[in-house]
Amino acid sequence: MGAVTTASAECTRQGLLASANSYVAAITAGKLDGLKLSDSNFTYQENNKKADIKKGVLTQPLKIDLTRLTADTLLKKVGDSYLDMWADAKAPDSIPWGTDYERVEGSQLTRLCGGSLPRGGSVKNNGNRRYVIDEVIGSVDILCSFDSLGSLLDSHEVRLEGGEGQVCAYRDSLRGTLCKYVG
Repeated sequence: MGAVTTASAECTRQGLLASANSYVAAITAGKLDGLKLSDSNFTYQENNKKADIKKGVLTQPLKIDLTRLTADTLLKKVGDSYLDMWADAKAPDSIPWGTDYERVEGSQLTRLCGGSLPRGGSVKNNGNRRYVIDEVIGSVDILCSFDSLGSLLDSHEVRLEGGEGQVCAYRDSLRGTLCKYVG
């Protein structure tokens, strides 16, 4: 199932929780009436493919036994900055890197990864972002298209501990491998 998003000039915790509540209500009822969807910049997807929301799974009532709604705007911002590094040279500077943060990429260990991060260069930003945020653990996982390197399906997880980046893991669809950045 694809993500339903509400576009906003400023993303707030209150707005995220309201969107999540309306999404859960729509799923439970099988009705789209209560969803506040953006008039522009809205694409509905099922199975990573554009679909007609009026014919999709959201039109079928689903029983939901438990819901947990989380929203952490700092985690979203750090996750976005991480994915923006390939197209925006200043993005790495906005991430609160932990002092012991290490990064493994292409089988190479890089200590104090701030000095070896991508700093722009790509003309395409990584897009099609969908977020799973766990504010209790302090983690955000972003499902995305890694467009800066050729439109690869990708997943990046960033974890903050004490307000600093400590762990990042990614999985890409090309190699099917899991790489962990552990600090």
